[in-house]
Amino acid sequence: MFPPLLRQLKFIPEILKFSVSINGEGGFVYYGVLDTLGKWVIKPETAEERNIIIPEAIKANEVVNGLLPNNRIVFYYKKYFKDLKESKFGAVDHTGKTIIPFKYDDYIKLKDGYGRLEININENGIKNHKEVLVDPFGRILTDLDYSTIHFAKKLFENNENTKKKPQPMLLFAVVKNGLYGFINEKGALIIPPKLLTYGDINENEGTIVA
Repeated sequence: MFPPLLRQLKFIPEILKFSVSINGEGGFVYYGVLDTLGKWVIKPETAEERNIIIPEAIKANEVVNGLLPNNRIVFYYKKYFKDLKESKFGAVDHTGKTIIPFKYDDYIKLKDGYGRLEININENGIKNHKEVLVDPFGRILTDLDYSTIHFAKKLFENNENTKKKPQPMLLFAVVKNGLYGFINEKGALIIPPKLLTYGDINENEGTIVA
């Protein structure tokens, strides 16, 4: 199916995988990912190497023996269809299994392995931009409720009465109908979208300056 000429082989030590580029018809170069046994994790079907993305947290201390605690490594990438005339983002795991369907227009890294998937959908003849929050394990955490999702702040629980290690909470700002609100790293709504804007978040008190 794919031309056999190998252009480049680059070792990715954090996940024990190889990224591969091969020459295609018409001078195009297709990029993919091979595992250490020579099996395709991502077939060469994306035209830009930068469109194969590994969430930040997977490259950091959470990786044990090349795998996450739930034995899943996530690759987001843009798959090209119809002779490169159409492309969509989705995600596969380290076995090549699709875990997020390839229907999104873009993937953007946010913080600590979290990211957002963007999609333009038609609603009653009007094209609307929507975004969903995804975690480092490739799970979609929100519905298509928000036109914008971006990282706002990492807060730490400050409780002197407990000896437990402070657990961070990630706050993401969301926009719905032109108004700002906040969700946490589980996608749960913390503050409903009712703010015209917001300035900063007090890291000690957890208050929001609107």
